[in-house]
Amino acid sequence: MKRLGLGLAALAAIGTLSPACAASLEEAIKGVETSGFVRFKYGVKDRDDDQRTIETHRYSAQLNLTAPIEDDFYASASLSADKDEKPALAASEPAGGYDAASNKGLYNDRLYFMYKTDDLNVKLGKFEPTTPWTETGFNASRGNGLVAQYTGVEDWKFVGNAFVQTNGFDDTNVLGTGVGAANGQGGSGHNFYALGVVGSFGEKIGLDAQVWAGKYENIIDSMVFANLRYKIDSFYVRAQAAATTLDESFQNLAGFADDTGLYYGGEIGFRNDDFFVRANYVQTDKDQPFYALDGDNDGFIKHGSDLYYLTTNVADTSTIFVSAGFWIDKLGFRVGYGLADSGSKGYDAKISELYATGTYKVTPKLNAQLTFATYDGDDKYTVWPGNSSTKDYNSISAEIYYGF
Repeated sequence: MKRLGLGLAALAAIGTLSPACAASLEEAIKGVETSGFVRFKYGVKDRDDDQRTIETHRYSAQLNLTAPIEDDFYASASLSADKDEKPALAASEPAGGYDAASNKGLYNDRLYFMYKTDDLNVKLGKFEPTTPWTETGFNASRGNGLVAQYTGVEDWKFVGNAFVQTNGFDDTNVLGTGVGAANGQGGSGHNFYALGVVGSFGEKIGLDAQVWAGKYENIIDSMVFANLRYKIDSFYVRAQAAATTLDESFQNLAGFADDTGLYYGGEIGFRNDDFFVRANYVQTDKDQPFYALDGDNDGFIKHGSDLYYLTTNVADTSTIFVSAGFWIDKLGFRVGYGLADSGSKGYDAKISELYATGTYKVTPKLNAQLTFATYDGDDKYTVWPGNSSTKDYNSISAEIYYGF
């Protein structure tokens, strides 16, 4: 966070503003905290089933402003831009053309009031839910509602979410398809509730634990998530499980054989200041695989560059993934390989991904990244009814990111 200086207020006061107006503007700007980023990402994807190379140019930026109102009361807003451009009328243009949803231009991403003390934080307005099923990052899960967090008990945090409208849920493979869109089920107009208890005892006994329960009206009757992480020196092990019971009408609409599904996953790894290595395994239910509301969720174990997008909420799918990486001064490198196996109750196929990523910290706030990935798909594997089959492809992406 940075504080916006009075120089901006002085500049704004030049012109028709009276001295009184200038003084009030200076008071309003005094103490405003700013943060954000600017990012450019270029990508190329070469698919076996398409003669044309798919190119993308993504421009993203965000400016966050938080201003004090009175003691412990604040107002905050975020202005964002996110455009995913593809070369027009060129050989590299995808057959589907432009996607209006991915070309948002400039938009109001968050706007909320906040009450904050040492033990209590309450937000009210438009912003992101705080749950393991949703995402709190850029261009992520958003809603209109309230989140309260209490940390007055040592080593514990209690979180409550209540949203009367939700926008931006992108669970990949369920709500984002024709199934989710039917009857208005798929991203807005439904109340969402979640409660969580998080215990952090890492410094004392090496254990961190959390348990969550939630409900997404007209979609999910109940959802439960549990996560345990135990750390000894640089070694750690993590286990998690989730149970989701669907609303009966949505279950029938989606065509699931059961209304309740179980998900579980585990991870073991080593991480210090110089390098890391980890291995993980996740398994979805064969009859009702729905466990996440957003593909880039904050709580569940993820694997690979694209692989976790393609396997989220897909029936009877087990995924094994291994990765490793190191850091030398400003340079970082990581590599990973994953294999997903979807059984006969899913799509009876195997898909794999190998990727490598290099990063370079140009300055403390400016980072560059280059990623290469190769994906080995199965012609008969379909991530969800109505979507195209996942064919083999190679991809390269380059990104530059400035944060402040």
